[in-house]
Amino acid sequence: MALVCKVELSQTGGLTLTVLNKDGEITQTSTFNGSTIVHICKGDKETSTITQKEGEVIMHIHKANDEESTITQTMNSITHCVTDSVDTSTITQKPDSLVMECKSFTVDAETINCSSTKDTKHEATGEFSIDSTKTATLNSSADVNISAKTNLNLKASADLAVEATAGLKLNGATVKAAAGSTMDVEGLTTTVKGSSMATISGPLIQLG
Repeated sequence: MALVCKVELSQTGGLTLTVLNKDGEITQTSTFNGSTIVHICKGDKETSTITQKEGEVIMHIHKANDEESTITQTMNSITHCVTDSVDTSTITQKPDSLVMECKSFTVDAETINCSSTKDTKHEATGEFSIDSTKTATLNSSADVNISAKTNLNLKASADLAVEATAGLKLNGATVKAAAGSTMDVEGLTTTVKGSSMATISGPLIQLG
């Protein structure tokens, strides 16, 4: 394999080194112009470029089908960008932040721990699901608020326990409680009251 090597000197353009591999269809070029250093490796289908300036380094790989990846590093940031003709994913890191933008984000690990010293927010414009094959626990040292603009469903395949050390209130336009077998309503003082009418009915009623 014979290589063609060239050295070009210019008072305005600087220094250019070129190595041509005709058999492998690869051209390597390095250019030094006094302010920027550019290294290019160009092949038949892919081209990689490293551009170095004062305070900035850019590494770029480009394919003939418009796929490319770029890493840009400055003193205060690092940006990773991968793109094709349809999608783009980007990771931007700064001293006080890390931003990830992509179409699909997946984390696969044996154990995951996430913590924040201040607020944490999870938001989805589509569906939001939390699944666990074992016990799932939600604890708060302050209040817990759960609300829904339409229906809210709580369901258990076995027992469902609701307990409060203080008051327990159920409010609704209509309230219905039904049991498939026995229903017990018990308290130290029990009051059944209707503002207009109270009805107790059954084939057999026992009071006292």
